[in-house]
Amino acid sequence: FEENAMSSAIVEQIQAAMEAEAAASKFYRDSAAKTSSQEGQDLLTQLADFEQSHYDNLAKLKDSLTQGEGYIDYSGTTFRKTEIPEAAKKKVEENIDDVIEILGVAIDAEMKAYDRYSKMAKEAEDPKGRAMFEKFAEEESFHRRILADQHFQLSNRGGIWFYSD
Repeated sequence: FEENAMSSAIVEQIQAAMEAEAAASKFYRDSAAKTSSQEGQDLLTQLADFEQSHYDNLAKLKDSLTQGEGYIDYSGTTFRKTEIPEAAKKKVEENIDDVIEILGVAIDAEMKAYDRYSKMAKEAEDPKGRAMFEKFAEEESFHRRILADQHFQLSNRGGIWFYSD
């Protein structure tokens, strides 16, 4: 009985995380459409893809756990290198106020995601589960750092993105 209660609790945490990842992916896709910069669009689209990957892997994990197959391996997701033309790199973001607000909301969401996965990692007794949640937390922390850097640069470099530098 205790294992069922534990596995039911983790499945509920996974479901809540899936909902947050789906919302984050949608937020980043919608936000990408609000930026005038090719660099900003690329960064936000890649973050949307990242969050979708987290959602997909959480769905696989949830299915595996509910079928009694245990935790799954997760090797992580990486950013793809994008070639952005030099002329596009120096273009001033036309929607700077909206983008600064978007980045602030995103930074806060990434911090909450980091906290969620750190907590799940601490509670996971299975080494595969702990490793997966730790990797998710690490990735969310990395996203937060990228977003914070962009926020600082856009605020202090006259609206110029530097993501692809």
